[in-house]
Order: sequence, then structure tokens, then C-alpha cells
Amino acid sequence: MANEEAIEPSLELERIVFFSDAVMAIVSTILVIELALPELSGVDLANELPTILISLLPKFLSYALSFMIIGSFWVRHHRIFSYIRKYDYRLIWLNIIFLLFLALIPFATGVLGATVFVSASVIFYSGVVATASAVFLAMWEYASRGNRLVSVSLSKQTIQYEKRRSILTTTSFFMAIPAAFIDVRLGLIVWAIFPLLFGIYQRIYHR
Repeated sequence: MANEEAIEPSLELERIVFFSDAVMAIVSTILVIELALPELSGVDLANELPTILISLLPKFLSYALSFMIIGSFWVRHHRIFSYIRKYDYRLIWLNIIFLLFLALIPFATGVLGATVFVSASVIFYSGVVATASAVFLAMWEYASRGNRLVSVSLSKQTIQYEKRRSILTTTSFFMAIPAAFIDVRLGLIVWAIFPLLFGIYQRIYHR
């Protein structure tokens, strides 16, 4: 890839953000497709519908988990691009690669919901989210290192805060992979601990 000089803010930078917003909106919407009801012809709905809905609980849970994860990525993407003042083509390609893995989340969600959280599905799901998060981290590291693409006045404290948030997400989901190899419940525990660690980190930072 040619070493392009950074380009100052313009409509082109806004197009990066608009394209990313559109992809994340579509990916979030696709998630609900996995909640389709099974064939109901000949079913006694009055008696069997509650059982059918209960059987869909793993899909509801995987849907909620993925929607919150994608929402979290959107908030963080919006936040870091509010700091970015110019762009180059490396930033564009890092963003595209991030969206590539983000767009895999609906498929990983379907696998997770259909297999009732078995080890292989938790490992696969964790790998997809961890990889998306790692690319997001690389994108922020590239843009912020030496204030390459961000404002020269942006503090090191803010740069490190955003970096550590991504490190925490990436590490948590990567840690869930070996944990799920041992026992699927350990993988789920790692997922549950992540929001707690994130909340603790935010409290410490804002103090």
C-alpha cells in the first residue's frame, strides 16, 4: 500500500463515518432475523406457544448480547472519529477490515443461539468479537500514535483511555477462548466479568 500523506478534514472523512454507521445499522438489524419462529401450521398455539418461545430463549440471549456489543462498538467508533481530524488510506482500510469482522457477528450469533452455547460456538463467537476489537484497537493506535491523525491538542490521557478500553475488550474475549475449551461455563463467566471490569475501569478513570 502506498504511503499516502494524511488528508485534512473534508466530506471524504464524513463519508468514512457515514459508511461505517450504515454498515453497523444493517448488521444490528440483521440480528433479529435469527429470531424467526419455527413452522406453526398445525400447532396448538394456546398450549404450545409458551414452550416454543422458551425454546427460543438462547436465540433471544445471543441476540441481546450481540446487539449490545455492536452498540458498544458504534459508540466507541463515534467517539474516536470525533477525535480524528484527518485521514489516510491506511485508516480507511483498517476501518474496512474492522467492519468486515463486525459484519460476521450476526452469523456468529446464529451459531451461538442455535447450538445452545456449546464450547465450539462460544469459542467461535469470542474469536469473531475479539478479532473485530483487535482491529479496532489497531485503527485507534494507528490514528493516535504521535497524534498522527488526531488533534495535536488531544491529551495523552484521552488517547490512553480509548486504547485501554479496546485492550480490555480484546483481552476479555480472547481469554474466553481457552476458558471455553476447558468448560463452556468458564467462557460464559469471562463474558460476564467483562462488563464488571469495564465499569470498574471507567470509575477509576473518571476519578
